[in-house]
Amino acid sequence: EHGKYHFEIVWSEGKEVERALAIINESAIFAGLISLVLVFVFLRNLRLTLLVCVSIPMSIVITIIWLFVTNQTLNVLSMMGIMLSTGMVVDNAIVVAEAIYRRMAAGEGRTKAVLRGTREVALPVVMGTLTTVAVFLPLISMSGDSRFSFFMAKLGFPVCVALLASLVVSVTVIPFLLNTITVPKAAERPWWMVVERGYGVVLRWCLRHRLATVLMILAFSAGTIAFESQLQLRDTNENTSRLWLGMEFDDGLAFHERDSYTREVEKILAVHKERFEIDKVRTNLSRQGCCANLRLQRVVGATMTNTDLRKELAQVLPTWPGVEFDLQKYEASDEAQQDTTMRFHIMGPDLGPLRALAKEITAVISAIDGVQAVGSPNEDKRGQNIEIIPLREVVAHSG
Repeated sequence: EHGKYHFEIVWSEGKEVERALAIINESAIFAGLISLVLVFVFLRNLRLTLLVCVSIPMSIVITIIWLFVTNQTLNVLSMMGIMLSTGMVVDNAIVVAEAIYRRMAAGEGRTKAVLRGTREVALPVVMGTLTTVAVFLPLISMSGDSRFSFFMAKLGFPVCVALLASLVVSVTVIPFLLNTITVPKAAERPWWMVVERGYGVVLRWCLRHRLATVLMILAFSAGTIAFESQLQLRDTNENTSRLWLGMEFDDGLAFHERDSYTREVEKILAVHKERFEIDKVRTNLSRQGCCANLRLQRVVGATMTNTDLRKELAQVLPTWPGVEFDLQKYEASDEAQQDTTMRFHIMGPDLGPLRALAKEITAVISAIDGVQAVGSPNEDKRGQNIEIIPLREVVAHSG
């Protein structure tokens, strides 16, 4: 409160960033735990598993140090890149540790096993890491879209640095730890022997029946593609906490008339606030139109999707001359909405026939079954009309 004015926070980008960072942190921790469990399942040795998983925090720390040295921030994109690399950085350490441990189990001396095991897999580990890094570099440096390159750089560079850091850790730190810490021999587990025998049976059958194996793979791939084509891609924007309501005005409406219409819409939304699960409404009014941003009270098990909300809003909004409501156009820029939106561009030398043609096309498309909404965005009207608002004092002084 400040005097007669009341200030209220309608939208806070900080809360969204905090929520995104919390999700990334939870995903990274979950990915690290899954990697730890899977490594233990296959190595069957707790001490060796812990030594291998040392590469995860060390690679992440090296990546963060690189971000600091290169004067970059630890933002949502860079943290996503680090999260993606969580399960990848452990691969090199597994290969090196397994090669060394296998030689130790065969009876070789510890130092000799470390040197020979590391040398044996060094080239495959280096080539595998560089191959993975090479996948990200073209996306970062060879894109014609500067915005795409920017985002890919913020996402891809941390992944590349983490992979290179894991390569260094796997051929230096992991051999040092295995040469220093005694790793007991893993006890044989009956269930693992059953898995190995089953894998051997399946592998031998596939090698003896190669044609059948290829046909099974092709049939499985074709079935997967057919199943995916039958799925209805659900709009990821259906249950978001935001909805846009647009108002387009005719040229003849004065600005104060547009302002009064906008206030009426705000009153209508306030009356139906609980019905539509509206938390806050923010409206932006200009001479070209009005856009209302509806913040929704989204909870688990929301009773109304955005599609249902659009239909309900269309029923309660009034019909005013010179005013057209649009519930689709202002969301067309969202990436999720673009999946279900089709656009047509009509070009020509004369604007008048283009407007008439746009109305005809809109009517034809609206009659197609399955079309939810059709909108024809008005062109920028700035420069077509000049509205003069005289100052009374100047006019009176000029006579």
